[in-house]
Amino acid sequence: MNDIDWDNLRVFAAVARAGGLSAAATRAKQSPATLGRRIAALEYALQLRLFDRRRDGYALTAHGEALLPRALAAETAVLSIERWASASNEPTTVRVATGAWTGAFLAANAGFLAGISPPIGLEILSGSVMSI
Repeated sequence: MNDIDWDNLRVFAAVARAGGLSAAATRAKQSPATLGRRIAALEYALQLRLFDRRRDGYALTAHGEALLPRALAAETAVLSIERWASASNEPTTVRVATGAWTGAFLAANAGFLAGISPPIGLEILSGSVMSI
């Protein structure tokens, strides 16, 4: 058995759900040929035939039926990791000490920071400081 590419498992699950390459390709915004190559690569890696190719679509073989719940569990785990990693991106705080005018300008124009990845928080310290 060769290494299994996660993307090929994802494609396998998509084709199994859709019942064929064309429907899965439309949903995945990829060509049916690309999905077909990925399915072939997965079957080669596993040394198992996962689908019966028919005129009316793809039907899971017994091996495909056995793999599907495992592939769906892997998909759920990967999506959970992605959500966790996304939520773990605490914003980095950038602290800027500046005069009152520059502070007001930065505060009024800080909207460009929205949507930046990784997220950035901006702390503006403005005002007058006197040394004695």
